[in-house]
Amino acid sequence: MRSASRNTSVTRHYGGARPTPEGSCATLRPSVPQSLSPFPRRGFTLLELLVVLVILALLFSMIVPRFAGTDRRALQLVSDQVADLLTMYAHRATLGQKPVGVGYDPERRAIMLLVIDIDLDRPDQPADWQVDRLVTPVKLPSTVDLFDARADGEPVDLALWPIANRPGKDRPTIEITLVGRDGETTAVVLAPHAVAPRQINPDEIGPAIRMPIDLDAAGRHREEW
Repeated sequence: MRSASRNTSVTRHYGGARPTPEGSCATLRPSVPQSLSPFPRRGFTLLELLVVLVILALLFSMIVPRFAGTDRRALQLVSDQVADLLTMYAHRATLGQKPVGVGYDPERRAIMLLVIDIDLDRPDQPADWQVDRLVTPVKLPSTVDLFDARADGEPVDLALWPIANRPGKDRPTIEITLVGRDGETTAVVLAPHAVAPRQINPDEIGPAIRMPIDLDAAGRHREEW
């Protein structure tokens, strides 16, 4: 006698389904973690943005004049150094026995005192313009440029040929103009018979530099001194 078999049904579960006691399937849902911060997220208010802008404006107003003052001091420092160099030029031209000149090296951005002498590295070569070893060249910082150079009022390219003086001859009037990054300029002027140059700023109002003149050659010999 064949025993009665119990009909059994097998339910296959896919994709995270699991059987329940009743035999139905339930789908597993991933839990969403809640934020650990007790404070809700929010943006900046208009008042906070205004406070930040005011602080930045105050910082900007304090920093910009300081940078401008730094550039102005750098220009004045270079002007003083050029004045010292021209003072040495006047001394060498008056008491020295060799021609002296003022030149400019664009690669080094340096204004130099030059003298015609033998190059010690090439003693077999004839004498030529050499940098005076006893006078330190004036190196221009990035905030200062050589704007203009003149000899007796005529523009001169110091990178090509120096403003020179020959022993026994009158010195030319040398004028070197420097310009700062903010556009401010200053001129260093050495008169022919002066022992030291004069620095002239654009806002400076003073007496003009008096130049020597030959009254006989100018036809003014009858004028009183």
